[in-house]
Amino acid sequence: MTSREDRAHIHAEIPIETKQAMKDADGPMWKLIDEGVRIALGLDEGSTEAAVEQRLGEVRQERKELGDQLDDIQSRVEDLESMESELEGRLSDIRERKQSHKDRLEEILNEMADDPRDRPVMAWMPDVRDAALREYGSESKDNIRRVIEDLRNHALEAGYAIRSDRLSRANSNGTVAASADGGKDDDLRVLNGGGDYE
Repeated sequence: MTSREDRAHIHAEIPIETKQAMKDADGPMWKLIDEGVRIALGLDEGSTEAAVEQRLGEVRQERKELGDQLDDIQSRVEDLESMESELEGRLSDIRERKQSHKDRLEEILNEMADDPRDRPVMAWMPDVRDAALREYGSESKDNIRRVIEDLRNHALEAGYAIRSDRLSRANSNGTVAASADGGKDDDLRVLNGGGDYE
């Protein structure tokens, strides 16, 4: 393509640095432009192969990156599924325990409400201890107090017709109210702070 008849004039703007590099390079400017354009557009066999190879490499790299991301996402999804299952189980256990504790409280309160002798909560100490063990992990004095507090709160919320002094650890003069049926001494010591229930 040495004849000017085989070439066409174009008007284009290029960066100043590129134009200067073309001036400094060996060979005519039109030839440099032609070679650059042909390589960029893949107009000859050599440049087509190079362009396809380059594009193939880009596609493979992108596929690899997306594959790595997909592996990370899949791993995270599996982690989240495991966490979800564990949390669902824990929530179910908590709700079951909560419901069971509520049921135990209501059983005690129902008996207290129906008790013709109006005995204090200490008359149900075996049940209170059992609730403390099941809900709070031990029959300690503090846990027994927590159960009695739970009983008092639930009685208020549910509207049980039970005098508040029956759900108190001590009567008005500061001593523990004894059960009408002769509650055990251990039961008295638990609420007084004595015994081996710390």
